[in-house]
Amino acid sequence: MRKYFSIDGYWKDTGEVFGGYIVTNFDDYDSGCSRTEDEIFFYGLNEDDLNEAVAMGESTAHDFVITNFEEV
Repeated sequence: MRKYFSIDGYWKDTGEVFGGYIVTNFDDYDSGCSRTEDEIFFYGLNEDDLNEAVAMGESTAHDFVITNFEEV
């Protein structure tokens, strides 16, 4: 089942803070999605991945750091 999460965080290279970026756990966009493809910031993150990313901070492989998230 597809889930959407709103994430807050910052970019590692600039430190610029962001909020409300939408991520989802599946990379299977189709016309049945409740959001447009342009609304999705990042695909493939589930709740466990997000918890791990918050705990890892800057040690993740992503170009950004997730500081908080919530299901939307």
